Amino acid sequence: MKRLLLIAVLFVAACHKHKPLPALPERKISEPNPAEVESVVFLVGDMGEATWEHNPVVRKMRTEVERWSSTLKRDSAVAVVFLGDNVYPAGLRT
Repeated sequence: MKRLLLIAVLFVAACHKHKPLPALPERKISEPNPAEVESVVFLVGDMGEATWEHNPVVRKMRTEVERWSSTLKRDSAVAVVFLGDNVYPAGLRT
């Protein structure tokens, strides 16, 4: 009897229509004033299978690293930190 009741509850729950969640408001962050920026750190993870030529995130990161490096013009002002899950069983990509 308990099993039948559990199946009935799960069936009713599966058939119930849920309301979609409301859309989150779009928030934009303004571009910082380079004169007020001391350093920039990019945090990257799960890049083990990303290719530099085809991945849009990697291309954007490269563009931003080059842009901030030329803007700040200080040694070690821009850093890229690879957080993890970057080396897959086949090893590092070159």
